[in-house]
Amino acid sequence: MVKKLQYGDTELRVNTNMIWMRKYKSQFGEDPVKLIASAMATSSNDSNEIEGSKLMESLGFIGMQNIAWAVCSNGEDPDEWIEKIGDDVSVIDILSDVVVLVLDAQRGMDEEDAR
Repeated sequence: MVKKLQYGDTELRVNTNMIWMRKYKSQFGEDPVKLIASAMATSSNDSNEIEGSKLMESLGFIGMQNIAWAVCSNGEDPDEWIEKIGDDVSVIDILSDVVVLVLDAQRGMDEEDAR
């Protein structure tokens, strides 16, 4: 699923299919599941909402930027992408929204598999 998120004048396309994990591993050399699992653990069973401080604690700032890049970029260099989105867009806000979308997509796939 591709969804558009708006942050002020900046629009980001979020691709929640699991290809972003392959893109992440190809770029950064590690499986993002280890990083994202800790963020997923911060969401309650009743809600996908995740506090920015918990994301920062579990992922670190660079980990947050890397995951946001993998889910939202169109393949450009990570540093160029971070520079392009600028200081007006908080990576914490992006990742908070992205994790919710990825969790929703994953839960939807799990429900389909259960049928």
